[in-house]
Amino acid sequence: MHLKVLGTRGEIEQSAPRHRKHSGLLINDELLLDLGEKSYLKYCPRWILLTHLHPDHAYFVRHGLEEDPVTEAVIFAQGLLIRNT
Repeated sequence: MHLKVLGTRGEIEQSAPRHRKHSGLLINDELLLDLGEKSYLKYCPRWILLTHLHPDHAYFVRHGLEEDPVTEAVIFAQGLLIRNT
């Protein structure tokens, strides 16, 4: 199993230089656990599993506004299955 930590920062205002990007963990280059940054889509995962819909785990949820993530990955989130094709 290959794990690549992409980000570990929480949704806080305080500066934390060692934690620059929001949550993201790429597993075996196919499964992305959390989508804290839009830039994580460049890895082209087959599946995306969102642990919960807070902005630091799902970048497209910001201040009550939603932005549809453009990806061909299947997204699983809080009992929902979202297929973007």
